[in-house]
Amino acid sequence: MAFLGALGGIGALISGVGSVVSGVMGAAAAQDAADAQAAAYEYNAAVARNNAIAARDAANAEAEQVERQNKLRLGKLQTDIIKQGVALEGTPLLILDEEYEQGQLERSKEVYKGEVKARNYENDANLNMLYADSARQAGANKAGASLLGGVFGGIGRMFG
Repeated sequence: MAFLGALGGIGALISGVGSVVSGVMGAAAAQDAADAQAAAYEYNAAVARNNAIAARDAANAEAEQVERQNKLRLGKLQTDIIKQGVALEGTPLLILDEEYEQGQLERSKEVYKGEVKARNYENDANLNMLYADSARQAGANKAGASLLGGVFGGIGRMFG
């Protein structure tokens, strides 16, 4: 009879240790899953940052193209005015000045559009970094809960 009681005690001990090991393994798995999710968010943040750089570069290239087109248009307009024998003063000069200002406005709009896109990408990057931090924190919380559950479950099996 004592032998059977001892076997029951050993069985409870083994069951308790199994619960603790299960809790440790569950904690490690929870942390690994959270780390993988966080890494995915960090990758998305890096892609968004690269997209922001590309958006600015594209906008600056487009702005330079607009500026080149404006210079050509102004040069042609100035040539046409001169060919007609009109002096570059007064109204013709005001027309050239207005065309120049319009061109600068178009150039500025291209830069602004690129900056808006870039900031949207940067906001996405920041949001993804927040998600990564949250995933890591949630993983740590889940791992802690799994570990505590395993420990207390094991204690309950061993002594309960």
